[in-house]
Amino acid sequence: MSISSIPLLLVDDEPNGLLVHSMVLEQAGYAVAAAANAAQALHMAARTDFHVALVNHPLSGSSTEGLKLLAQLRDVHPLTVSMLMTVCEGTLIGFRTAQAGAFEFLTKPLSDEALLAAVSTALAERCRREQAYQKPAKQTDHS
Repeated sequence: MSISSIPLLLVDDEPNGLLVHSMVLEQAGYAVAAAANAAQALHMAARTDFHVALVNHPLSGSSTEGLKLLAQLRDVHPLTVSMLMTVCEGTLIGFRTAQAGAFEFLTKPLSDEALLAAVSTALAERCRREQAYQKPAKQTDHS
């Protein structure tokens, strides 16, 4: 699969963050779907199986915050590798991120290199998940 056909979901209610991170990922060749809120993200996820979802926390202007959105995305597509982007630091946010089913949480501000490295690691995790969920082919013996 070429990198340009790998669908990524980016959710950020901060317009500048959404624009900058989208541009970095698109310039790297990824197919990025950008959402400014949880409702948009869930609508997009209903139509597309995103390999990676990067979600800002907290999300304002919505009753659904980033952590809740992570859990909802997991319910829609269990193989999607979700990561939380936040300015918050500490053990509690890490714990809540894990509870919501996120693969990792990223502390903002993110450098371009850190963003691309995180996506690369997440895509490797997606491959691992796909392999783990594949059912082994039944072998039949006709002897």
